[in-house]
Formats: sequence, C-alpha cells, structure tokens
Amino acid sequence: MKETARALLEEHPAMKLEEFRLIFEGIKRNKFGPMYGRLKLGEIMECCRKWEGTRAEKILERDHRPEHDPHRRYSGSVEPRKAILLTTQDLIDLGQLKPND
Repeated sequence: MKETARALLEEHPAMKLEEFRLIFEGIKRNKFGPMYGRLKLGEIMECCRKWEGTRAEKILERDHRPEHDPHRRYSGSVEPRKAILLTTQDLIDLGQLKPND
C-alpha cells in the first residue's frame, strides 16, 4: 500500500489529495470498471490517467468558453429588487387599509 501511494504521488505530482479521494470514490462506485477491492497499481494508474484526461477536458472547455460559468446559480441571474413599493390600492387589496367611502 505504501509503494502504491508513493508511485501515485511520483506519477501525478500536481494532483491534489482531494482528486485522489474522488478517484477512489469513483473506483468504489465502478465508474472506472469493476475493480473495487483490488489494489493493483497498473489499474489505479490507468484510473488516474482517465481522471487527468477528464480534468484536462474541463479546463480546455472552460478556456474555450470564458463566458460560461458552471457555478452560476439561478438566483444570481435574476436582478434583486431594491425595494418593494406598495400603492394605496395594494394595501386596500391586502386588507391593511380600509377604503374611504
């Protein structure tokens, strides 16, 4: 196990610990094929290479489309109101004021 960790870090020095966690999470969920429960260095290295390819595709796509923000939330695209202004008729309709006869 130590040798596997050393080899992975030597082969992929720029990869973050969080990315390794995501790779092993993917292995548990069979995203890279049925290999859960095995610790074969060659197979794990191949999963890491596939992950790097996926990560590179996302980076290239982001560079190609700089206007696209995948983290933009729906509520952020709607301009927030500055104030809610009610007319006298609105207050009458809501029952807050009684109409003058």
